[in-house]
Amino acid sequence: MIYSSTASYSTNSAAAVQFGKRVVLFDAPEGIQHSLMHYKVSLGKISTIFVSHLHMDHVAGLVPLLTSMNTRALHTRVTVIGPKGIKELMDVYCRLTFSDFAPSLQVLEMEEGVSLTHPISESCTLTTHTLTHAVPSFAAVLRVKGRAAIDIERLKTAGFPIGPLCGDLIKLGRVTVNGREYIHSDYTQTNRDRKVVFCGDCCWDTAVPEHRAALVQDAMDCDLLIHEATFGRDMAARAPGMGHSTPSMAGCASKAMQARCMVMTHISNRYLQGLERDVPAEPTSEGGDNTKYSKYEPLFLSGKCFDAVFVTSDTVQHGCGIPGDSPLSQFIPDALEAGAQAVCLARAGLKVAFS
Repeated sequence: MIYSSTASYSTNSAAAVQFGKRVVLFDAPEGIQHSLMHYKVSLGKISTIFVSHLHMDHVAGLVPLLTSMNTRALHTRVTVIGPKGIKELMDVYCRLTFSDFAPSLQVLEMEEGVSLTHPISESCTLTTHTLTHAVPSFAAVLRVKGRAAIDIERLKTAGFPIGPLCGDLIKLGRVTVNGREYIHSDYTQTNRDRKVVFCGDCCWDTAVPEHRAALVQDAMDCDLLIHEATFGRDMAARAPGMGHSTPSMAGCASKAMQARCMVMTHISNRYLQGLERDVPAEPTSEGGDNTKYSKYEPLFLSGKCFDAVFVTSDTVQHGCGIPGDSPLSQFIPDALEAGAQAVCLARAGLKVAFS
C-alpha cells in the first residue's frame, strides 16, 4: 500500500499491488505520482486502476496520473474501473484543462448492486462488490493464479551454485555443473493462488446484507484484506452515520472473510497527531518481538518509510511501537478482539507485492 499525500499523515490513501510485471492501483488521490516514484513503482507497469468512489481524496490524482502516462508515451493498455460518473468526471477535466488520454484507455463504470469482473490477464481477475458509504462505494477482490518459480532451497540442497547460473537454468531449461545435469522442471514449484481484497470507504455494520454476503463469499480465505478504520472506539456511535468503520467493524469484516491478514487504513488525523515516523525501521523477513512476516510469505511488505506493524493476539501486548496514551493504541486490540487473525496498522509508506 502506498500513502500518497506529501503531508506527514493523511487519510488520503491508495494501494498498489504488484505481481510479476503488472501493477494494480487502488484509488488515486492527490499526490499519487509522487508516491509511486518514491516507492519505485513504474508507471509503465500499471495496467488497472480501481477507483472505489468519487470523493476527491480518492480520485483527485487520477486524471493527472493518466495524462502523465500519455505524455510519456507509455505503451501500456490501462483500464480504469470506477463508479458511474467517472467517465463524465474525466471528460470534463480533460476538456477544461486541454488534456489528453492514451487512445487505448478503457473506462468501465460500476453500478450499485451489480458485480463486475474484469480479466486483467490470463492469470489475474478483479471482481467488484457494493459497499455502504455516504456515496456509491465499492470493494474489489483481486485474484492472482499461482505461477511456477524456481525452488532455491532445493537447488541449494542439490549443490547448485546460486547466482548467474540460475538465469541460464531458466532460459535454457537445463544446465550442467561439475558433470551433473540440472533440469529446470525438476526444481520448480507452483505458488498457490493469491487473493487481495480492497474495501473503499464504508461502514461494515450498516452494509446491505445481500451485498455483504456476496463480498464475504467472494473474499473468503483472502491473503490480505485492506480495510478502512477511519474512527476509533470513541466515535463508534457516530461512525455509521458518517459512512465509515471503526477497528472493531474492520475486525468483524476480517473475521467474516477469514482473512489471513488485515491492513487497517484511512485513519483519521485526529488519531495520528504527535506520533513519530520512525517506528519501526526497515523490516526484514525475520521480524522482531512485535512483528511476524514469515507465515505470510511469499507476500512481503517493504518500503523506505515503513510504518506499520504486524501483530497477532499473542504479541499485541508488546505495544507495537505506539504510545500507550495514544488513542491509536486501541486500534489493533479492538480489531483482534473482533476476530481478526492478524492486523497491520498502516499509517505511512507501505508497498505490497507478490514474489
